[in-house]
Amino acid sequence: MLWFFFFSPMRAHAQLQMPQAEAPQLELEPRYPQGGQQFTVRLGDYGGALGGGTPAWYVDDELVTVDTDATTITLTAPPIGTPITIEARVGGARVWKAFTPSEIDIITESNTLAPYFYEGRRVPTLGAPVRLTAIPQLYDTKGVKVPDSAITYTWNIDNKNVIVGGGPVLFTTVSGMGSQLVLLTATALNYEVEYKTVFYIETAEPSLHFYTVNPLTGLSRNAIRDAYVRAQDEITVRAEPYGLASDIFRSAQYGWSVNGSAIQNTDTDAGRITLRKQGDGGVSDIAFSVRNLSELSQYAQNLFQLEF
Repeated sequence: MLWFFFFSPMRAHAQLQMPQAEAPQLELEPRYPQGGQQFTVRLGDYGGALGGGTPAWYVDDELVTVDTDATTITLTAPPIGTPITIEARVGGARVWKAFTPSEIDIITESNTLAPYFYEGRRVPTLGAPVRLTAIPQLYDTKGVKVPDSAITYTWNIDNKNVIVGGGPVLFTTVSGMGSQLVLLTATALNYEVEYKTVFYIETAEPSLHFYTVNPLTGLSRNAIRDAYVRAQDEITVRAEPYGLASDIFRSAQYGWSVNGSAIQNTDTDAGRITLRKQGDGGVSDIAFSVRNLSELSQYAQNLFQLEF
């Protein structure tokens, strides 16, 4: 069994110190800034405890601005792992928030079929097994990296918790009508760190492509172009599925047909067939289809024209 790895293009959204219940407070937008990302800080004085003074904004104890209208300020988050402290001072009152930009990479592994020479990424398809692995880089408010062993994970798929307080790996099967929404919450209580990220398991439609097979050189690396091929007296062709689960043929209905009529294939490889010229020859439609009987979304078919 061969797993193909790729990193999800969606990055995690940052880490933040556990919110405090006291008011007034500083609010971040987005709530979890990424390293190098611009974000806005808003002074929320719900109880009027700060009075009507002029806010003075400080970043890491350095004055940034003083403005009577500056109830918000826009900043750029430092690199991942670099702590930052933001403070608003109004009169003698101070409100502050500290956080360290963090990140979790998500590795999506899709165990689906493709020719041996295919070097592209294996995109999950409906009904195919998927393994999600979280690779954390979490930091507390002081920039201290949180040990992986201190982190617990809650995986939520399509607004349903599937694992609460578990590990960084989730095995699942893509279901539904398309891309699945995944919410991952990573928590390290001893470090007062909570981190959330949302991403989609992007899916694609399974497909079939046909390749000629040469007795000497083996499987061609070029699919039959324009779904048409011309042969002399005999040709061997293989139907290569893309995106079907690797165990598709364990419980599947499959077969070849010529001009719409099913034919018996004597080859021990279900996806390969040898066709021979009959009579004066001519042009025929050659088709192959495969369907997983226990997961109907795992289905693919295609055809090409063969001329003897």
